[in-house]
Amino acid sequence: VQGDGKVVVVGATDTGLGGIGYDFAVARLNEDGSADPTFGVNQDGRFQKHFGVGSNHAYAAAIDSAGKIVVVGDVTTGTGDTFGFGLARL
Repeated sequence: VQGDGKVVVVGATDTGLGGIGYDFAVARLNEDGSADPTFGVNQDGRFQKHFGVGSNHAYAAAIDSAGKIVVVGDVTTGTGDTFGFGLARL
């Protein structure tokens, strides 16, 4: 929960490539649970980040001292089950 009461939720969303991968997914909600229209590329309350290879899953988020959202998770670094660390600051 951010200082202004808005709620940040993270997870994964389908890349849209026929179910062959996932991207970091971040949503920000107003206190009443509605999507925050000031957040996201399309200002629809959602943000999606792909790291370029395979699947990416966001697992945790924190708010830094500047009020930015920091998201962490794992990313597939190649074929198979080889994972690396993913970090995004929004």
